Amino acid sequence: MLKTIKRTIKDVWGFLKSPSDQQATVQSKQEKIRILSSLLAIGIPIMMPLSVLIGNFDKLGWVKAENHQVALLLDLAPVWLVLLLVVIIIPFIEEIIFRLFLRFKRNYLLQMIISAFPQTKTYILNFWNKNFGYIFYLSALGFALIHITNFDSGSTIPYLFPILVLPQFITGLFTGYLRVRYNFMTGYLLHALHNAVFITIALLSVNKEPSKQKLNIITDEYSLKIEEVKRTNTSYINNYNQDSIIFTGTDFKNIISTLTKKDVDLIISNNEDLLSKKITLSFKNKSSESLNKDTIILEHLSNVYSFRTELKRSRQKVYLLYVEDSLKLFKHSSQSNGAMKNVYTSVSSRNIKFENTTLDQVAKALGNAYKKRFESDNGLSKAFNMQVPNGNFSRLEAILKTDYGILLKEVESEVEYLYIRFPEGI
Repeated sequence: MLKTIKRTIKDVWGFLKSPSDQQATVQSKQEKIRILSSLLAIGIPIMMPLSVLIGNFDKLGWVKAENHQVALLLDLAPVWLVLLLVVIIIPFIEEIIFRLFLRFKRNYLLQMIISAFPQTKTYILNFWNKNFGYIFYLSALGFALIHITNFDSGSTIPYLFPILVLPQFITGLFTGYLRVRYNFMTGYLLHALHNAVFITIALLSVNKEPSKQKLNIITDEYSLKIEEVKRTNTSYINNYNQDSIIFTGTDFKNIISTLTKKDVDLIISNNEDLLSKKITLSFKNKSSESLNKDTIILEHLSNVYSFRTELKRSRQKVYLLYVEDSLKLFKHSSQSNGAMKNVYTSVSSRNIKFENTTLDQVAKALGNAYKKRFESDNGLSKAFNMQVPNGNFSRLEAILKTDYGILLKEVESEVEYLYIRFPEGI
């Protein structure tokens, strides 16, 4: 096996020094399996240190791994769907886009041009052969750069991007080599197997964090159960009424926000890591009388996590959503007129989409996304459909003004916020 790996390294290195659109002489099934196995054996030891390095960036706060698109997918989708997308479907699409065209005979765009203008064939073929090295490396670079979108630009230091996408660049070189020297499917198989290895590692690393029960009490009046859970739990509140409340995989800060009726951006702490813990919590009223469940749950949470709360006031910078051009805004009016059951807010790393949402709700969502204080200055109860950028404040200002007739007015205002103090060293 070692001899096979050495031969593969020599052949790959020779190709990468001077890429050319020429297939390998031997095209047997055994040879393809040999080269595929060798490249996996070469690639994984290269990728592992890079993965550890990127993991250290996360620990230093330079990158937020929890905002990576694959991490978010693990939060929102079952394992089988994640594997189907990440191992089978997405690699196939990416190979079609970035590698299929690397063989001149299979470059269908060029072949269409030649069919329409036969006299250009010699010129195009000469240009292709002369510049194939540039074409090959540009395909690998494009493949790497597209993966920048996996990271949250708002929480990632920009000069780290070349390191963050280096694994994809190397993968692009290896799969490109296989596509040219052998065929499309061999390159695709390497891509799929590579993704399978690393998504399996990601799943195992998440699943080794078992749920941790923090409280489970049953009285004559109510029952309450609190667990810390792993990240793969989808975050949502699936029940909130007079008699019960259930949070599933919800971070501590959002639970406190719901119980205290205080906006998330107005909750701060001396230990933000604790506020980001994922918690599953269920409360059920067993008595015939109404209970103040919010107060009961808060009391138990404060005992379990040994925190105390204080209301404080300070002057803060606030961005008022001021409607300058109501005609522009009302073009985006919702037909549902604010029916709460139809309210929808979708947040991605690039955009925030609102459906049937009031300006007060828009302000709250912008505050969560941008970690700034937004308020509506108009008191409009009407609902709107809007889409604005996430992670780019200057673009947000421009889009609100040009598309919706809304100005962001910067003012100072006295704001009351909730301070959660945890004991030091926990």
